[in-house]
Amino acid sequence: MTADSILSQLTEGTVLEGPHWTEAVRVLTAKARGARIEVQAVGILSKRLWTKLLKLEDFEKTIKLTHAGKLAWIPTEKQQLTRSQCVTLYYRMAIRCFRLISGRFCLHPVSVGSDLC
Repeated sequence: MTADSILSQLTEGTVLEGPHWTEAVRVLTAKARGARIEVQAVGILSKRLWTKLLKLEDFEKTIKLTHAGKLAWIPTEKQQLTRSQCVTLYYRMAIRCFRLISGRFCLHPVSVGSDLC
C-alpha cells in the first residue's frame, strides 16, 4: 500500500481499530509525514484525542479500517431497534440505544416497567 492509497481511505469519520489505541477511534485528520501517516482521531467511547504517527505496514497488518457511510435508514425516535441496528448507530454516529424489557432497543430511556418507546 502506498501513502496516497491509505490517505484516500482515511476520510473524516472512518473508524480505526488496532493495538495503537485502547478503543475504536474515529478519524478526524490524516496527513502524510514522510514515510509515515499522522492520524488524529477521537475515541468512540471515551472521546479521548489520539495523535499517532503510524508506519504504512501497520495499515496492512494490524489496523482495521471501517469506512464511514450514511445509514440506509434514519430511525425515528419511537422506532424500536434490533441490537445490530443499535451497534451500527453507535459506531457510525455515536448514538446510544436503551434496552427495553422486550429485549428490543429504543433511542431514549423509557420509564421503569414501560416497554414502549
